[in-house]
Amino acid sequence: MSKKKLLILPLIVLVIFSVMGFTAFAADSANTYVFKVYENNGKGNEITNKFNGEKLLTDDGFSLSSVSGLKAELKKKNASISDFEFKYGADIFEKDPGATGGTAWRVYLGYTVPKDRLAILVHVDKNGKIDHKVFKGDGKVNNAYIDKIESASPFYLYVSNKKASAQTGDFVPAYVAMIAVALMSCGAIFAVRAKKASK
Repeated sequence: MSKKKLLILPLIVLVIFSVMGFTAFAADSANTYVFKVYENNGKGNEITNKFNGEKLLTDDGFSLSSVSGLKAELKKKNASISDFEFKYGADIFEKDPGATGGTAWRVYLGYTVPKDRLAILVHVDKNGKIDHKVFKGDGKVNNAYIDKIESASPFYLYVSNKKASAQTGDFVPAYVAMIAVALMSCGAIFAVRAKKASK
């Protein structure tokens, strides 16, 4: 094999791995909406167009400690409140209050919870009542939802900072960089050897 081909080979492989890296990030970049709402706990029609809402950048100082029974519930799952960090939120309101009939909605937030991560989705209704759901992520796009919602308002999503294993895309940049360096080194070594052999 010629020296030029040996030097080009690592670059080709680098491009391939870079493309794979961007593909692995696709699920994380798929959070393209703030929320979605469906009637009858997800069994009915989508009624998102009957709501206004915006993404929340913070949880406005909400404390998971104020959620009744949460501490004991997490203990059964070998987790604690301190493991969780605010990741996503939405402030949602009906455009025409009462028009949807309060049919027990399912509300999705536009966030993908990584596989094997615990998450807590909290809803604070207009009267200050707190509903919550603890669930394990499945890595599927926009999988954070809560049922039995009858009055929209703030929704807060918290995800555990502990995980069972590395997820697709978590360390792709580091892997791509290491592989690229290794391939470039191999190419350089082969080029030097080929040059010596040709003398």
